[in-house]
Amino acid sequence: MGMAVLVIDMQDHFLRSVIDDVNVLINNQIKVLHFCAEHAIPVAILEYHGDGPTISALQNKINEVPWHKTFIKLQDDGFSNPELTPWLKERDVDRLVLMGVNSCFCVKQTALGGKLHGFEIATSSALVSCPHEAESREHLELYFFAAFDFQFSLDQLFEYMAAAPQSKSAF
Repeated sequence: MGMAVLVIDMQDHFLRSVIDDVNVLINNQIKVLHFCAEHAIPVAILEYHGDGPTISALQNKINEVPWHKTFIKLQDDGFSNPELTPWLKERDVDRLVLMGVNSCFCVKQTALGGKLHGFEIATSSALVSCPHEAESREHLELYFFAAFDFQFSLDQLFEYMAAAPQSKSAF
């Protein structure tokens, strides 16, 4: 079994409300996508319907990944798109790394959806952002991280990804 990365809602509409340094978030995600390109790890891009494409800085790096596909979603949970699970299963994926914006809603709901479909779910706080007021973020982030099997530092995440078996990506 293998691993895939899900890029969730990295669209201009959502990035406008990010409290954290958006450039740091994007640069960390680019590092993960570079790793995916080097190790042939599939990438699924989840975009909320009607909010435009994934930002070009990420899309340019995603285009370097041999196996990637964009999925449009109508709900917070990316697994509400019925094409996502079969695409991942065809590649023998059983582990997912999630990164994106609106972590307290869309990323969290996608993590819960992934768990319901039998996937092991991991992330790093360096790869997600919750665009809500600072006083409410602590409570929301505690709830958010309860949706994940693993939460790593960025360095630990790269070790986790390197240790994972390769996916059947050549489809």
